Amino acid sequence: MDMDVLATTVEPEKLKPMLAELINKIQTLEESNKQLQNKYQRLLEQFKLSQRKQFGSSSEKNPAQIGLFDEPGKPLPPEVRAEIDDNITVTYLHTQAQTETKAIARRFAT
Repeated sequence: MDMDVLATTVEPEKLKPMLAELINKIQTLEESNKQLQNKYQRLLEQFKLSQRKQFGSSSEKNPAQIGLFDEPGKPLPPEVRAEIDDNITVTYLHTQAQTETKAIARRFAT
């Protein structure tokens, strides 16, 4: 639509079709806007749901973990105590390359 024609035209017969076209265009844009707003709301809800699912509280809660961060010195429940193995074995594995690197480092240190 030519806005110059609209500004210079004073005849109602010429303005009526232009006005009808503008009204039709406004209605089309309003409907499109409403559809986009609905789509945005659906996507926002899906995003919030996925965030809650990914980062929300877990449904796999272990009753033994309830007192996991309690203050030290409090005795553990017997069922938890039975699961704990107090004997911890630490094994260090050194490769020959690590041993040679340490020997070279000692030579340069002195």
